[in-house]
Amino acid sequence: MAFIAKGNTRKMMVMPAAGGPERVLFERGGPRGPVQWSPDGKWVYFSQPSGQREAPVMMSRVSVDGGTPTAVTPPIKSLFGGLSPDGKYVVGITREGGKTVALGIFDAEKKLVGEASVPISEIDEPFAEAWAGDGLRVTTAIGQAPLSLHLRSIFGNTDRVLPMPSSTFFRSPTLSPDGKRIAFLGPGDTTMWAATVTNIDGTGRRVLQAVGVGDLGGITWSPDGRYVSFS
Repeated sequence: MAFIAKGNTRKMMVMPAAGGPERVLFERGGPRGPVQWSPDGKWVYFSQPSGQREAPVMMSRVSVDGGTPTAVTPPIKSLFGGLSPDGKYVVGITREGGKTVALGIFDAEKKLVGEASVPISEIDEPFAEAWAGDGLRVTTAIGQAPLSLHLRSIFGNTDRVLPMPSSTFFRSPTLSPDGKRIAFLGPGDTTMWAATVTNIDGTGRRVLQAVGVGDLGGITWSPDGRYVSFS
């Protein structure tokens, strides 16, 4: 398990998923989320400040053995979904204008290989997005009514709306590795927020665990699709 510990400085940490001693990978450069693993488990990906005003962040990676982080994107506006499941691409916001943003797709050499224009919420809330294994992304605009959950093509303009209860509000929707389920933070049975899983067709909703209403983090799947982690 990889995570960012906050204190006097932000530290990138790893520890066994079953519990055990924590280990610091590095503690300089102000690492930020989202934190993601490479498919081979050898690298941890994250965002950090770029030092540029117009493009304030970049995505970087660090070895699980520790060391100096390496940038995998040029400075960009912000991250958007991060690393693809196969580890070949990274997506970030490269341009903003009006009611749309440009999503830039970068390869392992930091080369821009494609862009997709998508709408943004009028109330200035961010999208929550996640890669799907077939090259699509789960998208939602937080705060709009009614909320809708989409599978949107990165390299094209196809857009499939997924069935969700009209009363459901949610954050951080993420497709399972097999593309059959969605995990998200949404309303619990007796609480405002809970880690929740539903089938891709909107059936079989299950509340896994209630979470606090404070600083909600994201939710991610384990590579085998058996577990989800969240904060």
